[in-house]
Amino acid sequence: MIVNIVLEIEDYNLIEFENWMRDNVDVKDFRVVPDTKELYENDKTFQRLCKAVTDAKRTKSIYINEKNNE
Repeated sequence: MIVNIVLEIEDYNLIEFENWMRDNVDVKDFRVVPDTKELYENDKTFQRLCKAVTDAKRTKSIYINEKNNE
């Protein structure tokens, strides 16, 4: 089973946490998500891009669920 989680962690714990994860589970992807709060608040193009991503994710999820229930 693949699980995707998003965590908020202090910078000083990041390396130790990543190492622990890699030692204890099969990490498929590990990335630091940039803080885009200010960009989202001040940039209409970025807001539209975020909405498009959200809509695409929703559409993809619906499609996957429909195909898995066939």
